[in-house]
Amino acid sequence: MTLRHPVLLISVLFAFCACQTSSPGESQFAPAPMGEIAAVRSMDQDTFEVTSARIVELEWFHGTTKVGVKFAFTYTVRADQDALAAQCIECNLAAACAGIPKLCDTWSATGPLHSRFDLPDAELRAHLTEQLFPCLNGAPIATVKRIHWHFFGA
Repeated sequence: MTLRHPVLLISVLFAFCACQTSSPGESQFAPAPMGEIAAVRSMDQDTFEVTSARIVELEWFHGTTKVGVKFAFTYTVRADQDALAAQCIECNLAAACAGIPKLCDTWSATGPLHSRFDLPDAELRAHLTEQLFPCLNGAPIATVKRIHWHFFGA
């Protein structure tokens, strides 16, 4: 018996044991298929909308006039970052509210607003997204999609 025989026997035993430990549909020795690419997962498939339970209510003076706002908001968030977004709201809401009076005062300066439905709330949505949900790898954790106005005015 030469050295080839034990090496051949050990190789066959190793291959047999490796095949026994893998599942029936899994081949550990087959090369990866060429030309196949994993399907790209859309970000929209993994996101859902959440309406915040927190209602933002602020009052301030614009000149001599007392102005107030009251609103809730809806944001979209990935399913795996839902708890993180809720924590961000709790931690960052005070800082986000600090900039709202200045933003709303610029709306009043641009012209008369006939109802709360005329409000150009795109700036408010962008402000809340930036302040409430800090960036994670260059993208916000969540995005404010809608403002639900309860009150805006003097």
